[in-house]
Amino acid sequence: MKKGICAYCGRFKELTKEHIFPKFLYESLPEYDSMFFEKSKPKVRSYKEMFEPKIPDVCEDCNNNKLSRLDSYASKFIKKYCLKIVTSEPKKIFYNYNLLFRWLLKVSYNSARMCDNLSLLLEVHCPYILTGLKEPDYIAILAGLIKSSPLSLKEKMNLKEMGKRNGHLSDNGKKYILKIADSGYFPHEFIRITNSYPVNINSYPGILPLKHIAIKSFSFLILDYTNKKILDVFINDLGYVRLSSEGYAEIPFCAQDAISSLTPHFLLHAREYKQQLKM
Repeated sequence: MKKGICAYCGRFKELTKEHIFPKFLYESLPEYDSMFFEKSKPKVRSYKEMFEPKIPDVCEDCNNNKLSRLDSYASKFIKKYCLKIVTSEPKKIFYNYNLLFRWLLKVSYNSARMCDNLSLLLEVHCPYILTGLKEPDYIAILAGLIKSSPLSLKEKMNLKEMGKRNGHLSDNGKKYILKIADSGYFPHEFIRITNSYPVNINSYPGILPLKHIAIKSFSFLILDYTNKKILDVFINDLGYVRLSSEGYAEIPFCAQDAISSLTPHFLLHAREYKQQLKM
């Protein structure tokens, strides 16, 4: 093991590899084994090719003790609520607010370090992620349900072309993309984490979006805000629900769909695929 500064506790120790997303999430979606990384070349990568994406900057104590407890809770929560496609609303959920909040922050911080974006903004929350003490100010967790998106004829044709000829996808990934094209709908059955930009940020100067985590039908937003009126945009205009320490919520369908909120780079890749082939 190499030694260095642990990304969570800040101590100089032997470092281990921390999964970006916990392994149980990938194993729960055997029908879909291709992932999308904004900083990767190519962006579309097979899960098997990536060998369970990890980042090697976490000490053994943080990784195998403090952080693994959060993964353990998240595994139970996700298997109970998130792995089946939701077709009716609202979806009633019970949750441990402290553990869910910390896990969402942990996954966001892992992703930010790998993709080299927003990591400094999330690093300040490491003490809370590790201990659960002193909840961060001006951070809200919002949740909503995602609907499938109808595909245009052009999008279906491009997806079919991508499924047949993209050399960066596994065989299962190609079959899955062809299945999407034939169905006529872009589904909401992906694991996705990205920067959260569901509204025109320039119109709302008091908002600082952090991360958007999508697990099949569920969309979670981690929002850093300085003006509580900003929350009204997400709750009243976009239909999200703010999670709270009460530990219970009824999650409605939000104004985002599978294309606009889950997979912007995927559709961009599909729409421009023919142009890429000509280059």
